[in-house]
Amino acid sequence: SSLFLCSGMEDRKSLRVAPSNASTKVSSARIFTMMIRAFVGPGCLALPHSWRSGLAVAPSLTILVGFLVYQTMVMLVQCRDKISPVNEVDYEEVGGAALGQLGRRLVQAATLAFQFGVCVVQITFVATNFAAAFDMPVRDSILVVLPMFVAVASIQSIKVLSTLALPGNGLLSVGLLVVLCSVPPNQAAFEDAVERGWTGTTASAVSAVGNLVYASEGIAVVLPMRNSAEAPGDFMNVLKVTLSCVTCMFTAFGGLCFVGLHGIVNSASASAALAGHVSKGQLLLANFLLSGAVLVGFPLQALPVARLYKGELLQQWHVQVLVVFVAALVAVAVPEVDILVDIVGNSAGVVLGFVLPIAFHYILCAPSRRRALLLHVPVAVIATFAGSWGTWAALDRARTLT
Repeated sequence: SSLFLCSGMEDRKSLRVAPSNASTKVSSARIFTMMIRAFVGPGCLALPHSWRSGLAVAPSLTILVGFLVYQTMVMLVQCRDKISPVNEVDYEEVGGAALGQLGRRLVQAATLAFQFGVCVVQITFVATNFAAAFDMPVRDSILVVLPMFVAVASIQSIKVLSTLALPGNGLLSVGLLVVLCSVPPNQAAFEDAVERGWTGTTASAVSAVGNLVYASEGIAVVLPMRNSAEAPGDFMNVLKVTLSCVTCMFTAFGGLCFVGLHGIVNSASASAALAGHVSKGQLLLANFLLSGAVLVGFPLQALPVARLYKGELLQQWHVQVLVVFVAALVAVAVPEVDILVDIVGNSAGVVLGFVLPIAFHYILCAPSRRRALLLHVPVAVIATFAGSWGTWAALDRARTLT
């Protein structure tokens, strides 16, 4: 998700598009692989929690959100091609072409809000796993894990961060497999899940939307991938296949975990939700693997927030450490990872992934009235309604904790 600011936070006075470098072009197959990896990230760990909306509602919502994500990604690509079919264009430049300086600022503000929210969620996620493994309050565990986040946020070398990315991906993949294998679905588990109901409450459905939007952080890579496409004519087909596969994967992982947990998902952390269902060893293993994966990827989430600072008093790594402490304070105030995921997904996630792409596309591509009524207006209304309701409900729940 840090790729939303793929060109940094510099203040451009006018639209600038970089020449496309042929030596950096990648094949359609590699684009497919890279986009799958972008979607299957730590955000997936909140997917089982979204199934509390019901066995019938959850897959329907997953398909709906997947379709809407595909549509907004297509809109961003069409905006990019409208600006320059051959040169590289990023999200901020799309905003600049649509609304000038205001558009750039909107993209920057939404990105910073989303990235900071992700930082808070990731600290709370690791602390929740630690608390579930060692039977301690989440607020206390935040203080325990804080030094680890400070340490990784102090890393400045891009080479080191790139080196850490490979084991991070490995830890995440193995961790997700451990979670799935720890709670294999069976007939008894399915019957227990059915007893929880085919449909949940309206509030649980809105919360599920927040979980799904938060998990769809791979939308951030659509413009960088389009810029790098070796065969631009095939990109839309690759995008369609990718989102179809991602939707199936999200549905399968969330559903299998929900059923395997007998319909009892007490945390937006899939590994922490294993508590009470598996042995202590399995719980420790899953929490260790997934916490490690989140921890090594944390600097890339804090970096866009830290780059907002333009002063000379502090070095960038000082600002990144400061971001960690501020995020930790928010996490202590609201130590519930499910509430935080709802807030981030339904607020900044909805604005960045749905509202802004729709607005920019309407301005730049001037769709027909019929297309606007059939696509732009419904998507904008659904996203705004669900996002507003979900954010308000999550903030109300957070208020009761403070």
